[in-house]
Amino acid sequence: MLGISLWLPLIGSCSGGHGLDPASVHAPSPGGDVVFPGDGRHSTAKESYPPARTEAIAWHHDAILFAIMPSYAMAQNLAADFGDEPGWVFKFGRPEGRMEFFVHVARGEIRSLLQAHPVYFEPPPKSLPIDMEDIDLDSPQVLEAFADAGGLEYLAQHPDARLDYELLHLAGTPNPVWTLWDHNTGLALLHLDAVTGQRTEDPHAGM
Repeated sequence: MLGISLWLPLIGSCSGGHGLDPASVHAPSPGGDVVFPGDGRHSTAKESYPPARTEAIAWHHDAILFAIMPSYAMAQNLAADFGDEPGWVFKFGRPEGRMEFFVHVARGEIRSLLQAHPVYFEPPPKSLPIDMEDIDLDSPQVLEAFADAGGLEYLAQHPDARLDYELLHLAGTPNPVWTLWDHNTGLALLHLDAVTGQRTEDPHAGM
């Protein structure tokens, strides 16, 4: 995603596994019946948030959610083993200080915890806190919007796509924005206002 950064891990614990499997995505069948795309995840973003929040509060009582990070990209950035499915990576911070805390949740369980100090080669856009209670669109609605916007045709052309999600509230945008990525191609497939459900421009544009 935009902005070049390097995370220096300070503490971490990861579960075992054999690495991330590709997201399960399905194109229309030869007979023409549409199979709704899967994304390799067994729980939604909002379902996965409560255990992540509990871990964040145990890390620091004033922890704030700043993003849902693309899982496949984070596994690469942190050289981490996220186990057998992409799950969800929640990024927390504090009102003061630059330390970041990443919680990976898959199948409703904590899979890894990582505290890290980001080193940026260029200043990142300012991110605002996210209150998940205000997020009206969960990940299944993002997939539905993707399908409505021609996503099935894209998946038919890219059968090895790995769908990855990002949720950010950048300064200058009215609400947090979901971005659906294809990790394999690096393409942003959809930008969606997480409160209104309206398609929107790339939140990074002009930053």
